[in-house]
Amino acid sequence: MQSMTGFYESKARLVVEMLKKYGRPVVLVRDTGKVCDPVTGVCTPGEPEQLQFNGVLKSYKQGQIDGTTIMQGDKLLILDASHEPQPGDLAHTADGDWQIVGIESLNPAGVPLAYRVQVRR
Repeated sequence: MQSMTGFYESKARLVVEMLKKYGRPVVLVRDTGKVCDPVTGVCTPGEPEQLQFNGVLKSYKQGQIDGTTIMQGDKLLILDASHEPQPGDLAHTADGDWQIVGIESLNPAGVPLAYRVQVRR
């Protein structure tokens, strides 16, 4: 008999396959901070990290837009769980660049299946 973790791990692989087939490439750009030379004390910006995902960008339904949490123009980005998005990441999609403002992990039994990410221009 398959364990719950094994069951959800197979579902996570299915989500990756479905988003690869029906979604589009998404690149999250993450600021890695600054790099400081311990000898000279000079700090320079670090190289941004680029994380590859597959995802689907959707509009919120008009009834979901409350003007406080969800603003007019916000989008919902569904991402596979190949990496964990973080607040402050910038999402590059075919529809432009979006700032992440909210993240919800879909992770039954502690196994990440996908992320629901609220994005804003």
